[in-house]
Amino acid sequence: MISVTGIDFEKRETVKKVVERNGGVYEKNLVQGRTTHLIAASTEGRKYKHAVDWGLPVVSETWISDCVERGVCLSARRYDVKELEKQEQERRRKQMEEKSRKMEEEDEKEDEKEDENELYGEEIELYVVSLFTFLLCHSNEMNIT
Repeated sequence: MISVTGIDFEKRETVKKVVERNGGVYEKNLVQGRTTHLIAASTEGRKYKHAVDWGLPVVSETWISDCVERGVCLSARRYDVKELEKQEQERRRKQMEEKSRKMEEEDEKEDEKEDENELYGEEIELYVVSLFTFLLCHSNEMNIT
């Protein structure tokens, strides 16, 4: 017997039809001792907590479609919602780290450009001061007034 939680009405109805069309039993409520699997969108909610407490497999929506496609009741292990959420969180964490790393690299490149521009600006300033000093020192010799 299959039950669902955290899934919108349309998907819920689709799951119900698929289960019943393939010889399974769909039950709106969890029934201890009768429900065999809970299809869940996440690891939240009362049904999820009861299913875990009762030792029921809590699987993603993909599990039912893969079972139907292969014509057998597949192991719930690959479809465990808690494990899938962990994997998704890890994937997102890695994405964030990669974005952060790229932003740091871009910031470093910008800092290097700013340093180069500052150095170039200081060189120009030194050149202008040197030129001005030269002209002041040699203005009499060059008849510059």
